Amino acid sequence: MSREREIGKSAWIGVFWGVGHTLTIFAVGAGIDEAAQATLAGSLGMQLVRLTVPWQPGQTVPDPATVSSLESVPSSTGLVLELNAAQMPDDEAGRAALSQYAASLARQAPSLRDLVLTPAPSAATASGYADAVAAVRAGVVALRSDVAVGPFFDGSTWPNLLAGGIGGARFLAGVRATGADVTAVVNVGDDVTLHGLRICPDLDSVMYTLGGGADRQRGWGRAGETWVVKEELAAYGAEPTWFGLGDRDVATHLVRTRMLDAGYPLSAVTEALCARWQPGIRLLPATDDRMETHVVVGDPDRAIHFQEWWIRYRAKLPARRFVFVGAEGAKPAPGVLDALAEADVVLVAPSNPVVSIAPILAVAPLREALVSGPAKVVGVSPIIGGAPVRGMADRCLRAVDVPCTAAGVGGLYGARSAGGILDGWLVDPTDAGTAVDGVRVATCPLLMSDQTATVAMVRAALELG
Repeated sequence: MSREREIGKSAWIGVFWGVGHTLTIFAVGAGIDEAAQATLAGSLGMQLVRLTVPWQPGQTVPDPATVSSLESVPSSTGLVLELNAAQMPDDEAGRAALSQYAASLARQAPSLRDLVLTPAPSAATASGYADAVAAVRAGVVALRSDVAVGPFFDGSTWPNLLAGGIGGARFLAGVRATGADVTAVVNVGDDVTLHGLRICPDLDSVMYTLGGGADRQRGWGRAGETWVVKEELAAYGAEPTWFGLGDRDVATHLVRTRMLDAGYPLSAVTEALCARWQPGIRLLPATDDRMETHVVVGDPDRAIHFQEWWIRYRAKLPARRFVFVGAEGAKPAPGVLDALAEADVVLVAPSNPVVSIAPILAVAPLREALVSGPAKVVGVSPIIGGAPVRGMADRCLRAVDVPCTAAGVGGLYGARSAGGILDGWLVDPTDAGTAVDGVRVATCPLLMSDQTATVAMVRAALELG
């Protein structure tokens, strides 16, 4: 068994969370149609453009106008499609037609990167919507394994990790809404230094989301963001160009980098940043030590930073294994072990188990404290119906030879009684019948369509504890 696989069966405290980030820049315009927006986006060098395409019940191929819009997107510009279903299918025949239509879109649009199904569901329609998303995913993935398929959430709802991981900050919002005293221990494996700035994507995503400053539509970064710094860096030819820093976000990274350079540990820096945002929970990095997730790709092997694999290459390079550089000597950040000892229950957020949870588990003293600790540990599955709701966890699981199923991820974590870390495992009703040796399994709808649904999910997890 590989070290990466063993790391996957480890531990965390409070609520552990991490998220992969997809670099998206949507072309928007007033008074021009979407096809013209796509052409304009390409001429301006935009990385991604978003188009909305309609679907009517029974339709299996796009109409000529839709095809024309798809063909207008330059090959150098990535495409995000919002597939708008006028009426969500409620039977197998309807879902089969929707699946064929989605496959036709993937065939017609070689630059397609992401496809999301609209409109957003309510708590009452979440189950049927999950079936429709699964049908769309099946149709697309059969042709295009490089396309991410998932749900869409509008600005009035809590989006289910539109940025590429599985619901971490939104899950935390649900935990916070219960009134519990929450400590969140967050992945630092995604952290990277670019343009002289230390960037902590997961810590910032939690801080912005719970502090009310996140862009809900885009799913990552700051609301009201502008991109002057990014444009100026590009004008100078400064590398890397594949990672975009927004102007508001740069301010956070400047403050963090200055404090780190002055000798403050990351946990103290995070506390100082949170003094502004007031997230309503205690936010801790898993470790103050420098630890980064690197991905081994290619033949012969070469290692690249996770951010480059995820954002620049969009996880298209087959991953041979994941390495947590610096993990062997890493110590838990101050407060982590105390929080473990004092916790009544430990919840594992529905995040990517390989690149969001496993880096936390790689901090050996933290894992040891959880395994021997008094609190029950309950995990929430990031997989529904054999696929991640959003993001590319399937590609990460493939690299560590774990099935992309609720049972597969539950087995990866393992039962605490058998050297793993789980006492309870919450899965979606779609995966009813899931069994994990030595672990209590319960079902609850896991699509976080709004905060009410998210709180219900959190309460179900707490009941398992």
